[in-house]
Amino acid sequence: MSVYRTLYVRTLAAVQQRKLAVRDIACASALPEARIVSILEGEARDITLTELAGLCTALGMPPAALLRSA
Repeated sequence: MSVYRTLYVRTLAAVQQRKLAVRDIACASALPEARIVSILEGEARDITLTELAGLCTALGMPPAALLRSA
């Protein structure tokens, strides 16, 4: 599984489990809502470390948890 696919699957699962809205994630991560949607739809590429850190902050997860292969 690619890194992008792993990030997509793990992020989407975490968002659904926590029942978070895109707006909530955007506020907590300091990322634009459009970028969050792109990540949650599995379309995002060239994800920066800043974006990864923002997602991790918003989800309360360490980066390894979002990038670890199944």
